[in-house]
Amino acid sequence: MRKIITEYISKNGIRFHHSISTYDNEQQDVLVPESHYMCEIILMLSGSVKYKIEGQYYSLSPLDAIIIHPNKIHSREIDVSAPYERMVLHFSPDLLPSFADLNLLSNYNSAFLPSILPKKIIESSNFIELMQQCERLCKEENKYTDLRFVSLILQIVETLNELILKFDETNILSPIKVDKISHTCIQYINQNLTNKEKLTPQNLAKELHISASHLQHTFKKELGISLHSYIFNQRMQLARKLLLQGQSPQTVANLLNYEYYSTFYHNFVKRFGAPPHSFNELE
Repeated sequence: MRKIITEYISKNGIRFHHSISTYDNEQQDVLVPESHYMCEIILMLSGSVKYKIEGQYYSLSPLDAIIIHPNKIHSREIDVSAPYERMVLHFSPDLLPSFADLNLLSNYNSAFLPSILPKKIIESSNFIELMQQCERLCKEENKYTDLRFVSLILQIVETLNELILKFDETNILSPIKVDKISHTCIQYINQNLTNKEKLTPQNLAKELHISASHLQHTFKKELGISLHSYIFNQRMQLARKLLLQGQSPQTVANLLNYEYYSTFYHNFVKRFGAPPHSFNELE
């Protein structure tokens, strides 16, 4: 049973909720693999949960925080022996000003190290207080709520960036397990999104020194999504990002090495339900 303590959902791409889930002995709570163009920041308050993020497994305890970046395939498995309480903030990176330091939210920065910040680091900052301010803001909902949320989100991003810069890799929670094939494959894909020739199953398999059929089977088994679907989604998300930054549709199609603009146009509409030029107009 899930009890919502506080919830706020905005048409502008902001969602916050504080909830507690309790389970019968035979219940399970497993989130199927998903990916979305939102940043998701979770503060654990009680219970125990295991998150899988693109082939890496992390175990969370109370007052640990997890940052799930846009477009990252993730799933979770909750220990149902105890209540699971958390605060969750979802928001679109598009809401934030272009001059903000968004290294934390970089979609395709393969050098980015942590997704998890442990209690000892979280408690050294004002992050918990900022999440509590989000909850108080939900209860004071008015026409300025979204504007105030954006201000708080900027503070949260700044705080988490500072924590990441302050503490070296040894102080960040490391994965408890890594699916080496899928994780390595994902890193290679995200480093080569503009070179579709490198992203064929055959070329990816060659990089990993395995057969193409083995790669595709393992990728699907470990991540719950086909290799083709993952590459398609990541390339379209990159296209969306570039369009929102002001690049023309034709320029984006060229950057992604599409031989024909019509093919790019068709793929983009298939993914987002709108033509590429409509994302230029969002600026």
